[in-house]
Amino acid sequence: MHTEPMSVIPTTRPRRLYRVLTWLAAAAVGIGMSYARAADAGASTCTAEVQRIRVELGSQDLPTFNDQAGGYLAHTLNQLYAYGTLPNRYVPERQANWEPGANRPVMMQKRSIGGDAWAQTGLLQADIDDGLSKRGPLRLVYAQDGKPQYVTTTAANAPQIPTQRCAGK
Repeated sequence: MHTEPMSVIPTTRPRRLYRVLTWLAAAAVGIGMSYARAADAGASTCTAEVQRIRVELGSQDLPTFNDQAGGYLAHTLNQLYAYGTLPNRYVPERQANWEPGANRPVMMQKRSIGGDAWAQTGLLQADIDDGLSKRGPLRLVYAQDGKPQYVTTTAANAPQIPTQRCAGK
């Protein structure tokens, strides 16, 4: 008498296994996206963050910025938090061909200087201005990974106003 050995490990059909794995992957992605949305929902809008920064600058008798510069700053904060990069309107100082104290060159209209090192700290800076007038003293300082750190001025020992996470405009 000849008998076939029984399988000790139950097996499932590959098609059923693929369905289960696909469902588990979709569930994991859905859960991850809901956590990301919840984190962004807890963050204030970047426009509200800009208003908070403007009030803080005023309370410390520091230079402030106009509405257009505020809009640009909100867009910059949003892009840095979302993608870790400056918007395309920023040009490194070495490419700007802009003499210190001079009027804004024509090629820099609606553009600003950003992406250069900030005072030997390992951080980077971006101008906070409206892209139309002379270069202002306000700077957004951010880390190499793109995370905004604080707003300050070019004056020595100027106070630093920490930025808070924001999302959207």
